[in-house]
Amino acid sequence: MAHAETIGYDAFLEEQLAPQSLADAAGDAAIAKVAILGLSRAELYRMHNNDDRCRKALIDGFLARTVHSRRQLLERVVEFWADHFNISTDAYVPDLVIFQREAIRKHAFGRFRDLLLATAKAPAMLYYLDNYVNVAAHPNENYARELLELHTLGVDGGYTETDVKEIAAPSRGGRFTRAPATVSTSIPSNTTATPRLSSAMRCPAAAASKARSTCCTSSPVTRPRRITFAPNFVSASSVTVHRQA
Repeated sequence: MAHAETIGYDAFLEEQLAPQSLADAAGDAAIAKVAILGLSRAELYRMHNNDDRCRKALIDGFLARTVHSRRQLLERVVEFWADHFNISTDAYVPDLVIFQREAIRKHAFGRFRDLLLATAKAPAMLYYLDNYVNVAAHPNENYARELLELHTLGVDGGYTETDVKEIAAPSRGGRFTRAPATVSTSIPSNTTATPRLSSAMRCPAAAASKARSTCCTSSPVTRPRRITFAPNFVSASSVTVHRQA
């Protein structure tokens, strides 16, 4: 507070809007003590009692940054988006650590479309809103409905049931496995074109080819869980959310 009063509101706000330019030795030292928050997904899932330890680490990290960090606006914005894209800590908590670090914190001051797509592709969100069971033979519209009602337009945003169905279709294909294994991810065989979305959201046809090159790989990898996306999954650069006319 003393620093803010000394330099004035406008200068303080400019500082806060460029968090990486702020020297934050105390905050960095405090968060370094919560080492779990910096682990990879593989390392998190190898830990004994990983759900409980990750829950505690998330709380400890939040308190450490709140008390010690100079980047207070960043922390408030991270808290806001974590609440907006709320995910329960009932299960798969290691993936919630990854979600908050790689989706929320990474994109907190970035473009909303990038944040939205990062949350959509996160294993924690796939599990929480059932999009991992959204397949062509048995569509699951839970994520599509929450995307419109909670994440973007709002309950009175003017979208229709048709919009929900047409968003659920191109977001099919997310998969994950929990047990550690050596797996090979590849492009699924159902390489159908991306359907045209109606007035609530628009996905250009180019998303299909872009998703092939950015979301799938045929190389064997070793990791505790697998996540692949069908070629018709929308990409961060191809989504436009707008209000219905």
